[in-house]
Amino acid sequence: MTNSNTITTKLRAVLLLAILAIMQVQPVFASDKDSITLVNANWQTLYDEDGVQLKLANCHIFNAQQNIIVLTFNAREFSMQVGVSDTLIETSRMAESLNADFAINGSFFDFAGPALTFIKKHGRIHPSGVSPEQTSRNNWGLVVAGSNSRSVKIIPSAYGDMPEKSAAYDNVLASYPLLLKGRTICLDSCDYVPNKFNNRNPRSLVAIDSSGNVAFVTIDGRADGKAMGMTLYEECKMALWLGFTDALNLDGGGSTTLWARSLGIVNCPSDNKKFDHEGERKVSNILYIKRLFSRFSN
Repeated sequence: MTNSNTITTKLRAVLLLAILAIMQVQPVFASDKDSITLVNANWQTLYDEDGVQLKLANCHIFNAQQNIIVLTFNAREFSMQVGVSDTLIETSRMAESLNADFAINGSFFDFAGPALTFIKKHGRIHPSGVSPEQTSRNNWGLVVAGSNSRSVKIIPSAYGDMPEKSAAYDNVLASYPLLLKGRTICLDSCDYVPNKFNNRNPRSLVAIDSSGNVAFVTIDGRADGKAMGMTLYEECKMALWLGFTDALNLDGGGSTTLWARSLGIVNCPSDNKKFDHEGERKVSNILYIKRLFSRFSN
């Protein structure tokens, strides 16, 4: 390596640390205390039946109060599918109309209605549009599953490669940024720059652990003293500490919603600017799961 390359590498490292400091993000080597706090938090069990576990923790990490809900399910017992609507509708209402058992809000959309992402539902690509800024991103991810698949995968992809990479799967939702792949953080340099998208916000993500279990995760935010939300980097660290190997960021902010048939909205959506269960935003697409077999079958 030449002296100029060495200097360039050092300058990039210094710049990255400066950006993290501006965002009040703790570098990896300073995160041990927060990881212990998260793992040892007083996790409240909201649901634990038939291969599904739903837990909530309200704890202080990243120098802020956080409200985190994790829905984990066995992919061998549930079919994960994509719900999409040409007109905006609440996550809960779309999930109910699809006879879902559990659901989370999906990827990005235009407030006029159309999805701004790649969607494949029951083997057919759904018409949608994206902006030049979106298509230029290098760290998109696809969450994929067959119609009756007993596995879910998260696949890295450039936007132009999605039809080819999704060819073997019936249900596909694209989003960004890809957070983790093989326990490696996949954020691009643009994901650390302080701006409205990267700063602390409510977050939604889908994740997979080493055993193939899948999780829908919400991080509430915009509620001072109760739930501050996370940056993209903090979201990555949280996913690592919870034991996930792969993770994909979904649409967040006021869209962040986690729903269960037996419980209703379980997180605190922020669109009404209150820390309650009533602030649900209308969206254009969701991820949902349905049981593959009746619990009463032999």
